[in-house]
Amino acid sequence: MNGIGVFNKPPLEIESAKTASFTADAGYIYPVDLSSVTADLAVTFKSSPAVDDRFGVYVSAAHSSGGTSSFAARPFFCVEPANSTSINGSSYAAVSGDGGGYYSQWAAGELMYYTYDGSTWIAEEHLIKHYCEVNLITTAQTVTDTSADRVQYNNEIDDPLNMHSGDGFVWLKRSSKYHGSAQITWPSNSTGVRLGLIGRSAGQEICRNEKAAANSSAVQLSKGFSGVAGTSTSVTVLQTSGGSLDLPVDTNHFTIQEVR
Repeated sequence: MNGIGVFNKPPLEIESAKTASFTADAGYIYPVDLSSVTADLAVTFKSSPAVDDRFGVYVSAAHSSGGTSSFAARPFFCVEPANSTSINGSSYAAVSGDGGGYYSQWAAGELMYYTYDGSTWIAEEHLIKHYCEVNLITTAQTVTDTSADRVQYNNEIDDPLNMHSGDGFVWLKRSSKYHGSAQITWPSNSTGVRLGLIGRSAGQEICRNEKAAANSSAVQLSKGFSGVAGTSTSVTVLQTSGGSLDLPVDTNHFTIQEVR
């Protein structure tokens, strides 16, 4: 045992880089090069592991050229455990098609360790949280009376995983826990109600808020939610009266952050 009370484990050997689905053996770290793959990679775990068997999966290079999937604005493919693998006492839910499950790896530098305890694999994650922040900056967006409109966010403030598709949608690439927040700023107007909501393409809306007579013009939205891989989130606005109003540039923001 070392000086901080943690049992030393034998070092893992580095395997050659994988570019297709593979079966992992104990004692190795498997670099995965996703740069030129054409499908997600599945990691099959040992069928008869021994207690303390351990291995790692490391993304050495991410995919960045779009892929062949219908997944909107998909920037690259992922690697994840094979479906139904017992991890942390539960049957793992891999994602078939667009997106990845809870332990899917997308970005260069992401690392997962798995150790067998005699009945299940225990996961130790070093994942990069998915994050996207966009705003409305190029031109103001006109919203007419009684018209529900999606905010057409057209500027990426911070979007390293290309979750923003350029038409106001932010896509979830990993099934995980997220927090969504938005600020909707209306021009001053003394009549009607200004409503804003964060919605998603799968499941109920995330949250909504409204203000009457938008002289105090900012509507704030904020809530955590369980996100489904391969689905989208967006902000919708509605005003009940006051003529066409423009959502001004620079002051309308939308953020989706993975919180795990």
